[in-house]
Amino acid sequence: MSKLRSLWLCLFLSLAVVPLGAAVTAARSEEEDLFARAEQSIVSAYSAVRCAEDAGGADISLAVEGLNQAASALARARTLQRQGRTAEAIEAANQAFSLSSNVRENAYRLRELAMSGNAERLRLAVIEWATSVSAIVLLGKLTWGRFARWYDAQVLDMIVVGTGPHEP
Repeated sequence: MSKLRSLWLCLFLSLAVVPLGAAVTAARSEEEDLFARAEQSIVSAYSAVRCAEDAGGADISLAVEGLNQAASALARARTLQRQGRTAEAIEAANQAFSLSSNVRENAYRLRELAMSGNAERLRLAVIEWATSVSAIVLLGKLTWGRFARWYDAQVLDMIVVGTGPHEP
């Protein structure tokens, strides 16, 4: 009877421990998923900041500062996780995700502003180029007209001077 009772007790304990182990595994999986999402968000934000910088003319100093804060929050979350302070680690990982998401959105706005500024500068450069070419053509035409009149007068003066009585 004691063996049967021991068997039932072992069976009961194993059935009770399996769901607890699954719950702990699921909690760790959700925690790791949260850290992975935060890391991916930081990578995405970094890429957006780099694109904004490549667009030219964007002031990305605040975006880089926000990116540094997000990376610092994620590092703090990893440290808290290793120390076993799970609730604080999750809060820090959520903060890293939120900061990096804000940085990514701001970087996209900065990129759009820089690109619209570049388009405006290009439009002004084309207008400047067209004005310069028009001025050169107009001045060339005016100069050529004045030269042609002077040259015609010189040639006609030579003809008039050269047409005198012919001597035999």
